[in-house]
Amino acid sequence: MTRRAFIIRPFGRKRIQTDVGTPEAEVDFDRVERELIGPALEALDIGGRTTGEIFSQGNIREDMFHRLMTADLVVADISIPNANVFYELGIRHALQDRHTVLIRFVVPDQKAVFDIAPERYMVYDVDNPSSNAAELIRRLRSTLHEDRADSPVFAFLPDLQPRRRVDFIKVPREFVEDVENARERGMDGELDAYADELIALDIPWGTRGLIEIAEAQYRRRTWETACRTWETIRESAPLDTQANRRLATIYQKRSKPDLRASDQALERALQNSLSEYDRAELSALKGSNVKTRWVEDFHLEPELEGRKQRALASVHLSSARATYRDAFYACLNHYYSGVNALALTTLQCELAREQPQTWNDSHPSDAIAARALQELQDERTRLDAALRVSLQAASDPWARIARADHRCLQEPDPRRVKQQYAQALSDVDQQTLGTVRRQLALYLSLGFVEDNARAALESVDERIGAPEVTPRMVVVFSGHRIDPADIEAGTQARFPQRAEPRAREMIRQRLFELQHEASGELVGYAGGASGGDILFHEVCDELGIPTTLLLAGPVASFCAASVQDGGPHWVRRYEELVRKRADATLQLTRDLQLPHWLRDVLGFNIWQHNNLWTLHTALAHGGDRVVLLALWNYGPGRDTGGTEHMVAEVRRRGGRVEVLDARELLD
Repeated sequence: MTRRAFIIRPFGRKRIQTDVGTPEAEVDFDRVERELIGPALEALDIGGRTTGEIFSQGNIREDMFHRLMTADLVVADISIPNANVFYELGIRHALQDRHTVLIRFVVPDQKAVFDIAPERYMVYDVDNPSSNAAELIRRLRSTLHEDRADSPVFAFLPDLQPRRRVDFIKVPREFVEDVENARERGMDGELDAYADELIALDIPWGTRGLIEIAEAQYRRRTWETACRTWETIRESAPLDTQANRRLATIYQKRSKPDLRASDQALERALQNSLSEYDRAELSALKGSNVKTRWVEDFHLEPELEGRKQRALASVHLSSARATYRDAFYACLNHYYSGVNALALTTLQCELAREQPQTWNDSHPSDAIAARALQELQDERTRLDAALRVSLQAASDPWARIARADHRCLQEPDPRRVKQQYAQALSDVDQQTLGTVRRQLALYLSLGFVEDNARAALESVDERIGAPEVTPRMVVVFSGHRIDPADIEAGTQARFPQRAEPRAREMIRQRLFELQHEASGELVGYAGGASGGDILFHEVCDELGIPTTLLLAGPVASFCAASVQDGGPHWVRRYEELVRKRADATLQLTRDLQLPHWLRDVLGFNIWQHNNLWTLHTALAHGGDRVVLLALWNYGPGRDTGGTEHMVAEVRRRGGRVEVLDARELLD
C-alpha cells in the first residue's frame, strides 16, 4: 500500500542572517526537497509531496487542511521563522498524535527557531543536503513504526484521542457501490482484485477504500483475504481500533487459528477509548480465545468420563467463564457474553457435581470446594436473571439465536428447543449454522443437556446445505489471440490462422497431463477472445473439464474488441461458447471501460484490470490450487494487459506457471 506524505517547508531561495556582524547566507529550500526529502520518501515508496503541488505559497486552502489530517507522514522543515510552516505544523500536531518528523539545517551560529522537542530534530547540511539522506530514511522508517506520540500536544494531554486519518478521506461513490455489489453477489474474486489494485496503485484515497473492501471481505467471511487486507491497513495505523478488532476475530476463524495473534490484536484495540459495548465485545473475544484453549485441553480424550475430568480440571474453564461474566456485567446489553458466561457456569456446576473428587482436588480443602460450588450456583442464578432481562430488551436478529441458546440450557422439553432453533435459524447463512452446530456438539461431547442439544442439532442439520466441492486444481488460461485474418503488412505474426491445429494439440496435451495430476478434480477459467481462449474452452469441453467464461465487458462489446478481427468463423464459435455457458459466464464491466475510480491512474487499462479480476476469481478457490496455463511467445504483448502481464502477476505471487511456447506456432 503506497503511503502518502505531506511536506511543510519554505519555498524557493531565502536569505538568512546567521549572527550579528556576519554576512547573510542564502538557502535553496527547493534543493533541500529535491536532494534530501524527495529521495528519502522515494526510497521508502512513499507518495505525495509538498503544498507547492496544490497552491501557491501563502494561500491557505481546504486542500492543505485535508493533507495535514490525512497524510501518513509529515516532514516539516523548521529551519527559519516562517509563518506558514509554523501554522501548518501546529495544525498537524493538534490533529494527529504521531508520524511527524522535524528537520532543520546547520549553519554556523544558527540556533533552532524554537525548542519544542530538541531530541526529535534531524539536522542536515545545508550545503550538501543529500549527505543526510540515509539518516532521514532511517528516521522516517523509525517514525512510521513506533507507537509513541511525537506531537507535544498529545504528549502533554495523554487522554486526548486523535481522529483516524481515514475518517477525513472521501471515497468515490461509484467505488463504494461496486464493492457493495460485489459483496452482495458473492464475487469474492472481484473484491480481492479491487484490494490488489488499491494496494499496488498510487490512489490518494486508497487507504480508506481498502477499509471498504476489508469490511466487505470480513462480512463475506473470506478469512484469508480479509486478513491480508486488514493487515495492510494496520501497517499504516498499528493501533487502529477497527483493524485490530477485525483481525482479532479473523485470527480465530482462519483455517489455522492463531490465538496468540488474536490476543495481541485485542490488547492493541483495548488501548483506545471505547464505548462500554465495544469493550464488552472485545472482552468476549478474549473469552472466546480462552474457551478455545479449554476445549483443546480435553477434546482428544476418547472416553466421556475422561473428557469430563479433564474439562473440569482445566484452568481455562474458570478463566473463560470469568472473562465472559466480567464482559457481560460491564455492559448488560451485550447478551452474547452473558449467554456464554451462563453456559460455562452451568456446565461447571454440572461437572463439579458429577466429578466431586476432581472438583475437590482443585481446591485447598473439601470445605473450600463446597463453598466455591455454592458460590458458583449463586452466580448462575444471578447470571440467569440478568440475561433474561437483557434478552427481553434485545431486538436484533442475533438475539433470536441467543434466546434459543438460553432455552437449550434449561428447557425440559427437547421438542420446544428444536422448534425455537428452527425459528431462530430460518434465514442465517451457512457459516452461522456452522458456529451454532459447533457449540451444540461441544455440549454433546461432555454429556451436557444431551437431549436438548441433540434436538437442536437436528434443527441445525436440516438447514445445513451440502458442503461446497473444492477442486484440487484450478487452471487459468491466458494466451495469444489468433492473428487477424487481414493482418497488416509488417506486423509480426504470433498466432497464424494456419497454426490453429497445432495450438489446439498443445493445449489438449498439457490439459490432459494436468487432469491426470489432479485426478480429474479440475476446473478452468478463461476469457472468450479468438484464438487461445476459445480453443481452451473447446478442448475442456472435449475432456469433460467444466470452465467458466470471464468477459471483460458485455457480450457484443467484447466480441467487437477481441473476436471479430479473427474472422466470421471465430465469431460463430464465440457465440456458441456464450450460448453453452449461459449459466457459467461472469462479466466484469458494463461498458468495457475501467470504472471511473480507476480512470485517472496513469498506465493502467481495462485489460490489466481484467487480468487481475480473472486471476483473483480463480484464487478464491485457494492460491495453492491455481495453475496458469499460458500460450505465450515469451515476448511483450501488443497491448498492455496481455499474457505477459498475467504471467508476471502469477509469478509475483509465487504461483505456478505452465508455458506453452507459442513460438512453435510459427514453424
